[in-house]
Amino acid sequence: MEFFNHQHCKYTGIRGFVTLYNDYLKYQYIIQEKTKNKAEIVCFFRKYGLEPTISAFKYSKSSIYLWDKTLRENKGQIESLNEKPKASKNPRKSKIDPRIKDFIKNYRKKHPRTGKVKIKPELDVFCQKLAIKSISEPTIGRIIKELKDKGEIPKKFKVSLLYGKTGKVGIREIKPRKPKLRRKGYQPENPGDLIQMDAIVKFIWGVKRYIITAIDLKSEFAFAQSYTNLSSKSTSDFFEKLKKVAPFPIKRIQTDNGAEFHKRFRDNL
Repeated sequence: MEFFNHQHCKYTGIRGFVTLYNDYLKYQYIIQEKTKNKAEIVCFFRKYGLEPTISAFKYSKSSIYLWDKTLRENKGQIESLNEKPKASKNPRKSKIDPRIKDFIKNYRKKHPRTGKVKIKPELDVFCQKLAIKSISEPTIGRIIKELKDKGEIPKKFKVSLLYGKTGKVGIREIKPRKPKLRRKGYQPENPGDLIQMDAIVKFIWGVKRYIITAIDLKSEFAFAQSYTNLSSKSTSDFFEKLKKVAPFPIKRIQTDNGAEFHKRFRDNL
């Protein structure tokens, strides 16, 4: 035996109302009662117009237009008419002493890799001296995350060689690199439309040299120059020489987004 459940919508025949009505039935148990009323008013408004709707439901023109616009912008999602929770006029103020946050910030700057577990006993001693209430480890963790999000303490670090001559090792912040610009299938039509530049390291008889190269993808014209150091000054100098020797105007350049292709290099493009 087959059973068909037929539901009749009084707005059938009006473009878009079947979908709107089905959504209304679908969400009738998870949306607010006021929202259901708003959806019905919008349906009535779209069928009969503004004046009859105002007369029948006693709502202002601005409210009716706003609900109709909200539904259209949200592709008929009924729940978009739900009333948003209003922000409190008196937001809760942090009960944490500001001196505690300053302590955590300064401590993390001096000891970047220290976590909430190791900070906790040091903070307890600090709070005891000032006769203020200390905080828990999870709260310390939240404060650290908050300080990172605000940029008040670095997010990531790495141990690296600071000075090659002295062998001094230190901790540096890992800064996010800018995304590499890719040509995304672009194919050059003429010489100079796209030149790829790169830098490689070579050891010749124990001497370290940086070789900056450039190749035109269309004509395969190539140029290279050796430098004693790799910096934006070197790549800028290379680019000036490239423009002089290239038998065509240079329109586009693709690099690996290394640090040497920033600063002076970009300024001289």
